[in-house]
Amino acid sequence: GKAEKPTPPAPTPLAPAPAPAAPGPKPKPTERNFGGSRVIMVDRYALDVQKCSKNRALKKDMIELALVEHKHFWDTKDRRGKLMTHTEFACGHKHAMLYTKDENGEPEIASVKCGPPLQEVQTKTSSGRRMSKLVPVNFGPNPDKADGEDIKDEHVHAVVYVKSEKMEIKI
Repeated sequence: GKAEKPTPPAPTPLAPAPAPAAPGPKPKPTERNFGGSRVIMVDRYALDVQKCSKNRALKKDMIELALVEHKHFWDTKDRRGKLMTHTEFACGHKHAMLYTKDENGEPEIASVKCGPPLQEVQTKTSSGRRMSKLVPVNFGPNPDKADGEDIKDEHVHAVVYVKSEKMEIKI
C-alpha cells in the first residue's frame, strides 16, 4: 500500500509582541550630538541697505553728520552655538534683533524684525573697572534747536531671510 503522510505538528501559539519602548526625549530639530561635537542649525539674515547718520566731525565736541549707506548681517547662533541677539557692527552701531521663538526656543523665521541702532559706550564702575554697554545712538544736543533736543538716529532695516545651514560645534 500507500504510505500515509505524517500529520504535521499543531502550530504553536505565537508569543505576544513585546510592548514598544517608551520614546526618549525627542532631540531638537536644530541639533544632534555626535561624539565630542554637536551639529546645530543656523539661520542667516541680511538687513537691507539703509542710510544712517554718522558724525564725521574732527573735534570731539562738534557734530557734523553725514548720511552713510550700510547694511548688517545676523546669524541666529555664533560658533559656540550661543543664540545671538544683535547684528554685527556696521558704521559704529549694531541692532537688536526682535523675534518670537518657536516650540524649540529657536527664532521663528517669519517673525524676525530689526530694532533701532545701538552704539557701544565705555563706562567705569565704582571700583574703576571699565565696562561696555549698548545704548541708543545719540549725538547730543542739537545746536540748531532752542530746547536742546538731542540728535538721534533711529533708522531700522527690513530683514531678509538668506539661508539655513548646519554647523558642527565642539562640546
